[in-house]
Amino acid sequence: MGRVCQAFRDKVVSTTDGTGIYFLSAAITSPTLARQWSEVQKAYPKAKLVQYDPAIAGTFLEKGLDVQYDLSQVDVIVSLDADFLPVRAIPDFIN
Repeated sequence: MGRVCQAFRDKVVSTTDGTGIYFLSAAITSPTLARQWSEVQKAYPKAKLVQYDPAIAGTFLEKGLDVQYDLSQVDVIVSLDADFLPVRAIPDFIN
């Protein structure tokens, strides 16, 4: 198991109610994924699901506005099949 996956597992195991656990996902349209999230909520009622769809053409990002990430309070980020951080933000998280 990779270091990041182990850190995520350790965080989940250390809480009994999901406090401090956040999941970032695209909008959930799959009935299977919705059911899986429902099961997670039963086991960890304080875990949070944040649904985010990446910016696309025609949004404020196209006009050159810059999104700022504050990762100062983050211990672990697990990203599955998504590059949600711009490359310039990665050094801030690693340090």
